[in-house]
Amino acid sequence: MKSLLKTIFPISRSIALIFLLAISTIIFFGRIVYLSGIYTSKTDKMVAHTYRVMDYVAKIKSGIAESEAMVSSYLLQPKKVTYDELVKLQAELKHSMVTARQLAIDPTQKRFLQELEIMLLQKQTEQLAIFKQPSFKSNSSSVSDFVARQQQLLFTINGKLRLITDRQNWLLQLRTHASDAAEQRLIRIAYAGATIIIMFIAVLLWQLNKDIRRRKKAEHDIRESEIKYRKLIEGPGMITFTANLNGEFEFVSAKSKILTGYTPFELQGQSFYKLVPEAWHQQVLKSFEQQFHEYAQEKIMRFPIITKDNEEKWVKLTSLIISNDEQIVGFQCTVKDITDEIEAESKLKESEELVQTLLNNTNEGFFMVDRDLTIRVMNKPAREGMELRTGKKVEVGMNLLSVIPAQVIDDAVINFGKVFNGEYVEYEARYNTEKGVQWLRISHTPVRENNNEITGAAVVTSDITSIKQNEEKVEEANRKIRAMLSSTEEGFYMVAPDCTVIMVNEAGKNIMKLTTGKLCIEGSNIFDYIKPERKEIFKEIFEKVVNGSTEESELFFETAEGDLWIHNTYFPVRNEANVVIAVCFAVKNITERKLVEQAWEKLREEKEENQFRLQSILDNTPLIMFIKDLDGKYMLINRSFREAFQRTEDEVIGKTDFDFDEDEASIRYREADDKVIATLEHVQTDETVQMPDGEHHLLIVKFPLFDRDNILYGVGAIATDITERTRSREKLIEAKKKAESAEQLQEQFLANMSHEIRTPLNGIIGMTNVLQHTALSEEQEEFVQIIRQSSDNLLMLINDILDLSKIKAGKLSVEQVSFDLQKVLEQAVAPFRLKAKEKRLTLSIHCDRSVPLQLTGDPLRITQILSNLLSNALKFTEAGSIEVRICELQQQEDGKTNLSISVTDTGIGISDEKLEHVFESFEQAAIETSRKYGGTGLGLSITRQLCEMMGGAIAVSSEFGKGTTFRVQLPFTIAEAVPVVTQVMDLSKNRNDNISGKKILVAEDNEINQKVIMHVLQRVGISTTIVNNGKEAVELLEAGEEFDLIILDLQMPIMNGFQTATYIRKKLELTLPIIAMTASALRNEKMRCFELGMNEYLTKPFVPADLYTELRRFLLAQPATGKSTNTSQTQQQGTELYNLSHLYEMEDQEYFCEVLQLFLATTPSLLNEIHEATLYENWEEVYRKAHKLKSSLGILQMNLMLGLVSTIELQAKEQKNIDRIPDGLKKATELYDLIRPMIEAELEKAIQIT
Repeated sequence: MKSLLKTIFPISRSIALIFLLAISTIIFFGRIVYLSGIYTSKTDKMVAHTYRVMDYVAKIKSGIAESEAMVSSYLLQPKKVTYDELVKLQAELKHSMVTARQLAIDPTQKRFLQELEIMLLQKQTEQLAIFKQPSFKSNSSSVSDFVARQQQLLFTINGKLRLITDRQNWLLQLRTHASDAAEQRLIRIAYAGATIIIMFIAVLLWQLNKDIRRRKKAEHDIRESEIKYRKLIEGPGMITFTANLNGEFEFVSAKSKILTGYTPFELQGQSFYKLVPEAWHQQVLKSFEQQFHEYAQEKIMRFPIITKDNEEKWVKLTSLIISNDEQIVGFQCTVKDITDEIEAESKLKESEELVQTLLNNTNEGFFMVDRDLTIRVMNKPAREGMELRTGKKVEVGMNLLSVIPAQVIDDAVINFGKVFNGEYVEYEARYNTEKGVQWLRISHTPVRENNNEITGAAVVTSDITSIKQNEEKVEEANRKIRAMLSSTEEGFYMVAPDCTVIMVNEAGKNIMKLTTGKLCIEGSNIFDYIKPERKEIFKEIFEKVVNGSTEESELFFETAEGDLWIHNTYFPVRNEANVVIAVCFAVKNITERKLVEQAWEKLREEKEENQFRLQSILDNTPLIMFIKDLDGKYMLINRSFREAFQRTEDEVIGKTDFDFDEDEASIRYREADDKVIATLEHVQTDETVQMPDGEHHLLIVKFPLFDRDNILYGVGAIATDITERTRSREKLIEAKKKAESAEQLQEQFLANMSHEIRTPLNGIIGMTNVLQHTALSEEQEEFVQIIRQSSDNLLMLINDILDLSKIKAGKLSVEQVSFDLQKVLEQAVAPFRLKAKEKRLTLSIHCDRSVPLQLTGDPLRITQILSNLLSNALKFTEAGSIEVRICELQQQEDGKTNLSISVTDTGIGISDEKLEHVFESFEQAAIETSRKYGGTGLGLSITRQLCEMMGGAIAVSSEFGKGTTFRVQLPFTIAEAVPVVTQVMDLSKNRNDNISGKKILVAEDNEINQKVIMHVLQRVGISTTIVNNGKEAVELLEAGEEFDLIILDLQMPIMNGFQTATYIRKKLELTLPIIAMTASALRNEKMRCFELGMNEYLTKPFVPADLYTELRRFLLAQPATGKSTNTSQTQQQGTELYNLSHLYEMEDQEYFCEVLQLFLATTPSLLNEIHEATLYENWEEVYRKAHKLKSSLGILQMNLMLGLVSTIELQAKEQKNIDRIPDGLKKATELYDLIRPMIEAELEKAIQIT
């Protein structure tokens, strides 16, 4: 060897030795590196294998946690988890389990994994089972047992997983340690090759560092998995804790505060019995002791706890023992809040009791049978129904097949067979009974014991005969509806809430085929015909209609036939219980309408182009025009506006009237705008506006403006300058006032003339009547007769003048009442018979038999016509006869007739040249005639106008020197009957009527008339008290004087007859009869007397016989005429004129006097201002003044006058029925004139008291 070395290495021995040593070292190092590489590679593979096993163990933990979470979620919300998802997850978990077991090398590890696989299989089997039992989660006890078992298994599995994890960590540490030892040995042996070894070590350390990081990451993942798993274990309403054998908490989960109110920190080290009520201490302790002594792995108990807020909750506690070397060292417990379950159990118990009661009282049949079909339970309706259908007596304990009809036995056996196999069976059956056909709905439900074994069946029978009958009716109605819908062009669909098409007409099928290409058939799903992009919108509409809404939509389709627009109307169909049972929608083709709308859109564009032209037109119109928005801001003004007010658009647009005018005027403008907005109608106002060139009167018409959607967006106005027209109108009003004043003066003149003439004439005629009843010589009687004839002629002249005045003024009215023609003729002729007899003339009446005697017309005017004609005939006839003839000219089918009344005399006649003027006023045949026969020439003129007022005519024929005939033609309506009026005897001819001694109060201011009335009354023994005016009469009545009747002159000083009568009726509330007596000729005076409560009306000069008649009627309590009586009653039942009671109650005389003085001072001026504003047609001013007057009237509670003024206010405000305002104002003024003296009297009394 030495020789060889020498040959190869020809060096020194030392060097060679060193070299050989180096070579040996290198060789040795290389061998060590080689051997270490083999060992390290083996160690790395073992470490990698260990990590792989640990990864699969982590997957197993994660899979178990996900499976547990999925089951918990299913128990809480079944719809969120499916059976397939659980199966998939468990398959993945099983694969991880098998792979981990196959990878395991360590025998102990293999055994642990096999045990874990068995436990996992058991847990998965139970989890899959609950998904196959839909009714499982409705059984709270089963759910609780399942959760407890799962928790126990989970606890065991977690223990096993911890063993596997600990074993795997130990193996990892062992193999890592071996690897580290090999590396250290390599370093020591290969120290000589430091550089190479250091490099190797560096590489090895880097790899080791990497492995260490991977291990730490695996350990961190395991800890995170354990935390996640614990959170999953502590599900909703559950907490976990561990306790030692002394019952002290060692660990409490974070959710303890939710259940107990205590945080885990607060419970740590505390006794478990701190939460248990004292009454339950022994029972809970006994349960734990029993588990301890019996070494029971699991114990479940339910008991209440007391929370930190002193609230009682029920919990379910599942306890597991914790052992160490087979010694029990504590308990692992899971607690669940079951307060709701306890309450549910209580309610369930109550519900079961209620069900039992309802079962005994229900109308439905119910019975239960066992598997042998023996009846075990049966209610009354079930027994009675079976007996009705079979005619047999049925009792509990009998076999069902023996008490059902033979023809249904086979079906019954089949159905019960299905039920005993766990199926639910329901069907409908038809039976023929003694009471007719009966339909039943029969349902079979299996009856199970606690072990889920089917031991029988429960049967419910419901009588659905009426439902079947209704279904037949509904089917018939549907048939008619289908027939009706088939004839309409609109599509119609009826869809059930589950989207099934119930009904569709032909038009609907055609539209659906056109729009979708599919034929809509009944029984299909409506969503099959809806395009995908429209399904969401349709679904939203459909759900709204199902909830009771009515919806509309428009849809566009491009079809082979062209563009198509359809309009859908959706509406719900409800049953009698108001529940929506179907959705109907009508489909209408609106393509034509849409085309029109498109055309309108095109027109709108053209309209915008024309907007400028419109503005040009507005600017060039001479009228002032403007537009405001709904807030009163100007939106548009034209050129006339700008020029009239000398303002620019920038100064006006966007501003309101309050920016330019005074507040009062601006408020008026705004009120007019608001009225237009509120009523949507035009409003017209007159305004006086101050312009730069002076004051102008404008007629402004304001009207609403709508947009294309018919939505109000503004107020338009057109103003016309009517300054000149207003000035002309003021002149016309002034002229009208003068004319009215002249007419009133004329009327007042005639009334005064009548009064001034009638008053002395009443004295003349009255005294003449007195003279006639005294002893007179023949010459004195002749003088008296002359006085009588002269006074009669004067009275006739006055009446003619007044009648002519009334006719010309249009104030003479024609009545339509039923009357007896024969009696009217006799009454009209009777006054002339004596004079005819004195002149030895024959006066006769001839009435054709064909003439109807019961007529409707104006008997007063007929009498007046005949009186005028007979008066002329007697006046101008000295010898011969006078004949009145009545005949029927024509009777019509509608109950009307035309009569001819003629008066023929044999008097002086009328010449031909005078005939054409005979009906003119103040005309007579000749001057000498007037001088010889007297008269005014007014009678025939009045007669002609009366005939024309009644719709008739008058004609005359005459032969001078031989006589004259006047023919009157008048229309009448034939009446059925006329009430018979009892003739009143002349009191002056019968002194034994027992009216002597009666007391009468006479209010008359004329001394002559006082004497005449007193003499007339004293002749019949009546006691008479005379006063000079109404005030004196009222004072006597207030003093307590009693009278049987009152006679009132209407024209008296201080307090006239109207005011006196009103005071008596309203203030004194007396009901004694009142007779009005007046010489006035004012129109409608008689009706006014009746309205104020008077009972009769006599004119001066009066005829004593007429006065006696009225006295006898009232003093002897004979029935008065309906008019007087009703009027009196109406007045007494009407509204009082005023009421000062609330002012009296204030007990403040100074305030009382101040209110009355203010009313008397302001009311006349306000009435006059309203009258002035009415003449000028200033309705805004009328409204304001009337509103102001209302407050005064309200204070004094003058309800009648307040009603009139309120009506005037409303008419002026709305400018409706404004033609009635003058009449209402006149009535209000008259009413004030009545009330004024009464208020003055009240004021005078109050001043005296003060």
